[in-house]
Amino acid sequence: MSGVVKPGWRDVHGVLVLDKPKGVSSNQALQKVRRLLSARKGGHTGNLDPLATGVLPLCFGEATKYSHFLLDAEKTYLAEGVFGTLTDSGDCEGVEVRKAEPPEIDSESFASLCHRFVGAGQQVPPMYSALKHQGRPLYELARKGIEIDRPPRDIVIHECQPVSLNLPYFRFRVTCSKGTYVRTLIEDMAQSLGSLAHMTNLRREQSGPFSLQQAVTLEQLESLLSDTPQGVERLMANGVLMPIDSALTEIPTILVNFDQGDSLICGRAVTLGDPRTCGLYRVYRNEDRMFLGVGKVTEPMRLSPFRLISSGLIADNSKVLGRL
Repeated sequence: MSGVVKPGWRDVHGVLVLDKPKGVSSNQALQKVRRLLSARKGGHTGNLDPLATGVLPLCFGEATKYSHFLLDAEKTYLAEGVFGTLTDSGDCEGVEVRKAEPPEIDSESFASLCHRFVGAGQQVPPMYSALKHQGRPLYELARKGIEIDRPPRDIVIHECQPVSLNLPYFRFRVTCSKGTYVRTLIEDMAQSLGSLAHMTNLRREQSGPFSLQQAVTLEQLESLLSDTPQGVERLMANGVLMPIDSALTEIPTILVNFDQGDSLICGRAVTLGDPRTCGLYRVYRNEDRMFLGVGKVTEPMRLSPFRLISSGLIADNSKVLGRL
C-alpha cells in the first residue's frame, strides 16, 4: 500500500477481531488497524503482551462504548512454559534470575498439576505488567530495578487442561477470568512442584464471544482492504467488521417499541409490559429488530438508559448496529 494517499479519518463503527502478531503491543496493533481503516476512533479490549499472539477484539466508533464488556470477559489461552529457569519478567524475553532442577513428572502428574489450579484463587500481579502505580506502569518501574508491593487479586481459573509434556517444556490450555496472568500461573505451577519456570509462548484463542475462527491477520486485512474506497464495506460484507452488538451476545435481550426506543435514546426510562429481572439488557426495536444499545432494568417493570447508540447513527438505519 506504499505510495497510496490515504483518505482522511472517517467514522467507522463495529468490531474487528485481529489475530495479533508477535512482537507488537496491543496498542501498536490497534493503531496499525486504525490507520488501515482510516478510523477516527478505536480501542482495544485488554492488553496482550508483545510476546503473545491471537485474539484481540478491536472496537471502532460507537462500539467503543461497549469495549469494557470484553475487558471483563473470560479468556482462553494456549500456553507454553519451560521448567528450570525463572526470569525477571516471567517470560522468555526477560533476564534469567534463578535456576533449579526441572521436576520429574509424567503426563498423569502434569494433568493433576493443571487440575489443581482450577477454581477461585488469588494471584500477585507481576512487576512486568501494565498495571499502574501512582500513574506509572509497573513495567517502567521494573526496568529501573524498582519493586513495589502488589496486593493479591482475586481470579478464577475455569478450566486448565494439559496439552503436551516434553520436559523441560510443557503446554496447557487455560480458560480464566479477567486479570489472570498466565506468566504468574506458570511460575506458581512450577513452585508447587519445588521448581521454577517461565513462559515461552502464549496464544489467546478466545476472548468473550470471539475466537480465532473470526480473527484476521494484518496481512489478510491489507489484502481485503486493497486500495479501494469500498474497503470497509468489503470488510462488513465478509463478516470481518462485525456489527456493534456482536460484542454483547452474552447479555440477554429485550424488545421495545419505536416510542420507547426514542425515549431511551433521549435519556428517559420506560415502563415495560412484562416484569424482568434487574440487570443489563441488549435493547432492540420491535418494529425492525434494530440494536439500540444497552439498557438497565432497575425495577421489574422499569427499563432505564445505560449505554445507548447515538441518535444520528440510529437514524441512518445503519447496518453496523446489528439486528436481532
